[in-house]
Amino acid sequence: MNRDDTLAAALLDVRKAYRLLYGFHRRVFDMARTIDGCLDGFTFNGSDSGYSFLGDKWKPQKKRICYWDVLPFYSTYFLWIKCNDLANLEKKSKHVNACDCLFGIEMVVDDLADSAEEYDPESFGQPESAKTSVRCFFGRSLVERDHVSIKDAWEVDVEETEVVTRSDDGSFVLWREDIDMVTLATKADVISSIRAFIAKAESALKSA
Repeated sequence: MNRDDTLAAALLDVRKAYRLLYGFHRRVFDMARTIDGCLDGFTFNGSDSGYSFLGDKWKPQKKRICYWDVLPFYSTYFLWIKCNDLANLEKKSKHVNACDCLFGIEMVVDDLADSAEEYDPESFGQPESAKTSVRCFFGRSLVERDHVSIKDAWEVDVEETEVVTRSDDGSFVLWREDIDMVTLATKADVISSIRAFIAKAESALKSA
């Protein structure tokens, strides 16, 4: 195979990959809409996949998205918040009430990408040995305080799953759990899994 043939083959692989990613991204946003519809008392508060139009403008109610415009991304998150005072959802409002809470999901498309390190492509394992996860977070405030937001709970570092972790200043606790996306084949699977996670997290953090 000469260089022209090698490049043609690589470009064909790229075109195939983009078509697969298009469908995957559409499924991710459809899943976010499904989750939004099953949450009780939570308000959608943003998303981010490295594109400003998503983080600033996208809402679960927004049906029309040009999925080609979001290609490619390997990680994104969606965030919901439950507050005693809805005004505190605004970024400029820096006050948190005791027991304000957040729920968020982060897509971890490949275990390989779940690291702050940049991998050498020569070290990539087989894709069949990796998995795609929906990483779920549930955090709540322990105290009422000014100058912080419930969003700050998102920054608590949870290195292991199923561990109650406190922020450094003791303001927040957070619970994290990964769900293999292959188990979320239907909307019913998504709803039951998310509700089960929230119930488990609330129970785990109740006595924190």
